[in-house]
Amino acid sequence: MFDKSKFIPNMIKKLAFGAARKSPRIENRKRPNIKQYGVVCDLSIPGVLARSKCQLLNHVRYIFFSLFVLSCVGMAEAQQTPFMMDNEDSYEIIVNNRVLANVNNKPITVVDVMKKMDMIFYREYPEYTSIKAARFQFYMNSWKHVLQDLIDKDLVLADAEEAKLTVNNGEVRQEMEHLFGPNIIANLDKAGLTIDEASKMVHNDIAMRRMFLYRVNSKAMRQVNPQDVRIAYEQYLKDHVRADEWVYNVVSVRGSDEAKSSNLAKHLYKLLSEQQVPLESVQQVAKEALGDDLNTTVNISSEFRHKEKDVSPAFKEILITLQPGTFSAPIAQKSRNDKSTVYRIFYLKDKVTDDPASFQEIAAKLKEDLIQKAIDVETQKYLDKLRQHFAIEKEQIENYIPEDFQPFILQSQRLN
Repeated sequence: MFDKSKFIPNMIKKLAFGAARKSPRIENRKRPNIKQYGVVCDLSIPGVLARSKCQLLNHVRYIFFSLFVLSCVGMAEAQQTPFMMDNEDSYEIIVNNRVLANVNNKPITVVDVMKKMDMIFYREYPEYTSIKAARFQFYMNSWKHVLQDLIDKDLVLADAEEAKLTVNNGEVRQEMEHLFGPNIIANLDKAGLTIDEASKMVHNDIAMRRMFLYRVNSKAMRQVNPQDVRIAYEQYLKDHVRADEWVYNVVSVRGSDEAKSSNLAKHLYKLLSEQQVPLESVQQVAKEALGDDLNTTVNISSEFRHKEKDVSPAFKEILITLQPGTFSAPIAQKSRNDKSTVYRIFYLKDKVTDDPASFQEIAAKLKEDLIQKAIDVETQKYLDKLRQHFAIEKEQIENYIPEDFQPFILQSQRLN
């Protein structure tokens, strides 16, 4: 019978972290990662060296594995049978092919979007490429995002064609080996792609990256100067005020006889501060001193780690007077529970000061963040300019797609 308690954690673990590990089925497979001008971006959705594209893919990943887990649970419970995560071809994906958009007299169809999603799915989830239910969930939760990517991509490629940008075959071949390993044909077959389809996608990815370097990244880099970085550091200092963290324990003595509790607390303080009795031995020492007295108790708290803002004013007043490794004299305080008198001894184990990073330590990161923000702005400007240049309006694209359109249908092939 289907065990939801075991299935869900295992699937979340596999899908959440599967993309980060190397697939054992593909030899010498490397993760596609490009770093240029201090900007890092995964190329699973190709082209733009901008954080927004990477965030989009992370968002798609999260939606995919969450909804895939839920859909698998639903199918298993509806059929009252275990959902098998194996290579059995139990489902078929029906494709409702049609034109979804038209960019510069070039139609983009459901099949075009599907092929692109196949490549992304292979890169991110190679271990699930044979599972139709997994692929279907990825399609349904990704196709609109990928369609928009393809539209933007075709606009950039049209611009590249006007600019007479060239990409040679050697560059395409090197990128293909980087993405699919030395056994390209077999791995493309797993991804459901032909070598011509993959070569064209890789060729376009390279062209698109270069156009963004020329049209976007270079402009963004010129916008950031040393004075901007200095201003960003000043803002960083305002946002990261120095904060102390105290690591401490509290010994609490309470009882019906306040005088007896006070004397016991003083005795324990002397043992801790002068005779250096270990803190963990205090309760045993107190037990021996109390004998048959059951009305007086001694408790040692677990170790606290509190930021300055999280420490109560009463505790803070004492802790700021201590040096690491020292004890406070017994202090009488009122219990918040029953208003009885409690004698507390504070032990400050450590005081950690969280100083803001120096300008030298953080300048490179601040500059990278500023460049990235400028890239985001320039990217939007560039795409808006291309839409205007090639007369592509959002309303035109929406008119191509009926509101209730379902591009994919998952059909079971199991016999009843």
